[in-house]
Amino acid sequence: MNDVQTLVAVAESGTLSRAAEALSTSVSTVGRRLDALEQSLGLTLVVRTVDGAFFTDDGERLLPRARESVEAVQAFERAAVALRDGTGREPVRISATEPMISDILAPALADLSKVSPNTILQLTSSNEPASLARREADMALRLVRPTGDSLIARRLPDIQLGCFASDAFLAGRDPKHINIADENLLAFDNSFGDIAEVRWLREHDLEPNVTVKSLSSRTLTNAAAAGVGVAIAPKFLARRAGLVEVNAPDIPVRQVWLVLHRDLRHNREMQVVRNWVATTVRSALV
Repeated sequence: MNDVQTLVAVAESGTLSRAAEALSTSVSTVGRRLDALEQSLGLTLVVRTVDGAFFTDDGERLLPRARESVEAVQAFERAAVALRDGTGREPVRISATEPMISDILAPALADLSKVSPNTILQLTSSNEPASLARREADMALRLVRPTGDSLIARRLPDIQLGCFASDAFLAGRDPKHINIADENLLAFDNSFGDIAEVRWLREHDLEPNVTVKSLSSRTLTNAAAAGVGVAIAPKFLARRAGLVEVNAPDIPVRQVWLVLHRDLRHNREMQVVRNWVATTVRSALV
C-alpha cells in the first residue's frame, strides 16, 4: 500500500474508516498517509469532516491521475505473476459464491472457449465479496447491489428460493400438503446479518425449527438430500440435487449483480467474458 493508493481508496470509500477497512489497515494509518502525500505535494487534497472525506478542487483534478497510477502498478504486478507462472498472459479473475462458480460457471466453460479460446480464467469462490476497487478481482457476481463510482453493475435474473426435501424424507407424504412448521429446517447462517431468509424465518416463527445452519447452500442441499430435513435453498441448486419443493410461504428472492470495474469496460476480452457470464447465469436461473 502506498500514499497514492490510499488516496484512491478514500475516493472509492467516501470515509477514512471505510478506506481503512478496504485496505486492511487502521484509520490512523490512512490519515498519516494522506498527510504525507499532501505534504510532499504541497497541496490539500482531502477535507476530512464528521460526515466523510471530501476532495478539494486540487484533489479532484489529481484523482484521475492517481487512479491511473494505481492501475498501472496493479497491471505491472499482474503481468509479473503471469510471467512467473509461465503463461505470459494475465487471467481474467472472477469472484462469486461457491454455487455460482461450481454449479453455474464451471459447467459452461466450454462455451467460453469456443468464442475466446485464449482466455485464461481465475475463478475464486468466497462468501466474502472481493474488492474490485483494490483489484482483488476483475469482475464479480454479488447478491447485493454494489456502490461506488468506479463500478459498473448489471442486474441479472434473481435467484429464486424455496423449501426442499428428498423423497426419502417425505416418505410418501404429499409435498403440497406439508406443514413447514412441523419440520426440521436447514437454513442459511445469519453471519451476514438480517438477510431476507433470516427475516423470513423470524416473521413466520420458524426459527425454533432450524436444526442445521450453514453459510453454504450446497451444504444445505446435500443435507436435505441425505434426509436430514427441509432445506431453504436456491431452486436451481435444489432441483439439480433431485430435491422436491414442499409447501411453504413465499421466500424473498436474492438479487444477482454482475459487477465490473469501470476502467475495464472497453477491454475486449473483459467484454467477451462479461457477456459469457451474463448469458450463463441467465440460462441457469430463468
